[in-house]
Amino acid sequence: MSAFETANILIELETRFDVNSLTLSGDLMWPLIRVSLGFHLTNLEIKDSQLTAFDNEKTGRAISIPPGIRRILAAGNALRPVWRAQAETWQSKHADPEGVDCLRHAENLFVTYQSSRSKLGDRWYDRFFDSLEDKYPKFQNRIALEFLDVPRRLPRYRPSCVITGMLELHHLKSRLVRRNSPQFSASNIKLIEEIIGYLNLPDASLVERIIYVCHRFAGEKAFWEMILQKTKPRNVFIVCWYSLEMMALNAASRALGIPTIELQHGLQGRGHFAYAPWHSCPSEGYSLMPTEFW
Repeated sequence: MSAFETANILIELETRFDVNSLTLSGDLMWPLIRVSLGFHLTNLEIKDSQLTAFDNEKTGRAISIPPGIRRILAAGNALRPVWRAQAETWQSKHADPEGVDCLRHAENLFVTYQSSRSKLGDRWYDRFFDSLEDKYPKFQNRIALEFLDVPRRLPRYRPSCVITGMLELHHLKSRLVRRNSPQFSASNIKLIEEIIGYLNLPDASLVERIIYVCHRFAGEKAFWEMILQKTKPRNVFIVCWYSLEMMALNAASRALGIPTIELQHGLQGRGHFAYAPWHSCPSEGYSLMPTEFW
């Protein structure tokens, strides 16, 4: 399906359904659901750099094995992305020791992905934030956090901290105490089922996938609240607001009264479902979206 067709379908959903009644812990969840549907309709997946597969939670159910062995296999499968993320984080720290201190106070917090880096001489240059600092020295009072969505790119042009492993460990802890995690109400789940049913899509697991992503969002929001309370920035700058991590960061920043600013990173317009017209945006906006677009 083309990008324009996808954008038109999403607008149609907003006119037909009360999408702003979909809430989780006080946040209107439609931006995350809309983006998830947009990626699905264009045969992509929502960006989530931790790569914790939805299918991790179904380990062993297709074959008959003893419950005890099944639990061990499920635990190992759940820990696999944590081990991978921790290994990558450790390697990044020790290959570039400047990038370790990530929880100190700074005026500005930069959050990005390693895929934003390009080789400049013998170092990897962040096309957005390094160029911002080069042009505006006032932004040099900052800390930079980034996710390993591609193999590590070292050495970096300026210090940064890879937090992939830290976030994945937070998710693991959240899964162990899931009974205390926010959950969708029965009415919200029914509305999601009606929206997916209206689209008449062949993927029978789509409803469950969307609910899973939204519940994962709640855990990531708590993680970012912890980071923001430690770093106490006046501003948060991001790239690509419509990834799962960034939407959780936006919501956490809004809850703490910290503005988030997205740097434009590519083309926008009616053909991009993250920026195309939003029919039902509330007057106060969505907490999952940036405060400003630069």
